[in-house]
Amino acid sequence: MPPMYSALKYGGRRLYEFARQGLSVPRMLRKVNVESIELLGYKNHMLELRVECSKGTYIRLWPKT
Repeated sequence: MPPMYSALKYGGRRLYEFARQGLSVPRMLRKVNVESIELLGYKNHMLELRVECSKGTYIRLWPKT
């Protein structure tokens, strides 16, 4: 599902415009294709990746708690 802070449009307005106002609007699930993910490096808890994927793919990483 696309994040609210994206340039996709809903009702002619960008999603990030709604997000900045603290609003959430319905978003459609999208199919994406990930061909490959390659780990290029890891240093100081930072990953360096090479990703081959389709347009519209969002990749989010977050710290382990």
